[in-house]
Amino acid sequence: MVSAAQRRDAVRWAQTAYQVSERRACRALGVERTGIRYRQRKAPDAALRQRLCERAQARPAFGHKRLPVRLRREGLPVNHKQTPRLYKAEGLPLRPRRPRRRPVGGPVRPRHRVHVRRAGPLGVREPGPARFQSTGEAGE
Repeated sequence: MVSAAQRRDAVRWAQTAYQVSERRACRALGVERTGIRYRQRKAPDAALRQRLCERAQARPAFGHKRLPVRLRREGLPVNHKQTPRLYKAEGLPLRPRRPRRRPVGGPVRPRHRVHVRRAGPLGVREPGPARFQSTGEAGE
């Protein structure tokens, strides 16, 4: 797959080599013009990367979970999804998630307590609906 930067370069080359407009160069190469005109608005995170590396070397046990909290306290804008990505990009060790421990054998217990609803008010036994009560007549 060709990256957006490579497509941009190809269109610029076609424009200069064949003296054609951007529209014709894009049509000839089969490239969308919106992709050629697109400019990234991503904020540079060089300062964040540097600070992340410093903190990771100082406290390797913190990992990508606790470091964003520390960096936010220092005043750096950090997204919790950003730190694992930067960890990988900088080549820092990203520890794999450990699987949750499960009981060996035996029944599986529910995580939450099951609440049982009681039929009536507590302690007082009320008579049921009228159709289930005997009227005392012999015709029943």
